Amino acid sequence: MITELEREYTRNLDSGEVRIRPLWELMLHVVNYGTQHRSEVEMMLTKFGHSPGDMDIL
Repeated sequence: MITELEREYTRNLDSGEVRIRPLWELMLHVVNYGTQHRSEVEMMLTKFGHSPGDMDIL
């Protein structure tokens, strides 16, 4: 039995390559990408002398 998180999604890239990924992997990528952007913004604000405040999600 396949759970919803194991459902596969197909993406056709401009290069002609086809990528198939499970939903759980796509969701993990989105969360990690968001974390990366938050840390980059925090670093830039700090560099220019501004406190980013509490950047914690929870």
